[in-house]
Amino acid sequence: MGRMISAMWLLVSACAVMLFWFATGDDQVDAIVTLLGGLTNTIDQKKVMDEFDQTLVNPCSWTSLVGCNGNSVIRITLSRQPLSGQLSELNDPDHVKALSALTHLSIYECGINGSIPLTFGKFTNLIQVHLNGNKLSGQIPENLGSLPSLSVLMLQDNLLSGKVPENLILKSASMTLNVSNNVELDVSELSPPTAISVSTITTPISIGCIIITTITCALGFLW
Repeated sequence: MGRMISAMWLLVSACAVMLFWFATGDDQVDAIVTLLGGLTNTIDQKKVMDEFDQTLVNPCSWTSLVGCNGNSVIRITLSRQPLSGQLSELNDPDHVKALSALTHLSIYECGINGSIPLTFGKFTNLIQVHLNGNKLSGQIPENLGSLPSLSVLMLQDNLLSGKVPENLILKSASMTLNVSNNVELDVSELSPPTAISVSTITTPISIGCIIITTITCALGFLW
């Protein structure tokens, strides 16, 4: 009798784990489809997410879009693609929870418009966010400055406006923050005045001269 109860308990536990895995996988798929569902490739006019099998239980096989640790999505990457449309908010708490392991979010040099979703400030494990080289407008969400592990935030070459949130200004000395080339963005409280605060740069950037405080690339012209 005892062995039968133990066997039944093991079976129930295994089923519970499998149900959790399937539910989490489905939520991750739904969350990514919701987040990126408004983006279209301007060349073939196809939705970005139409390229991926959305019937899968887990999105980790979408290797050109996501990176995973185990069955959890930790990276989302879209770069240097001719896209139109906007990123969408995740209003379903289950979707936010499904992507709670996300550490790297890179959607850069794609030309997308709209605002930066407030949802991004709810991904509390984010370490790096790259949204540079788009047409993003509106204000920088204040909740981005509250992310405890955020060390890189690249927002340059957009159409952002308003002021840089105070909590981001306070963190800028200990992180890589670039908000340059946003004409209507008030960067007067940032130092250096180039609106680039640099610690260790680990983001893909164009080859060229980066102004870091008082260091310039003048030496390049001496040759």
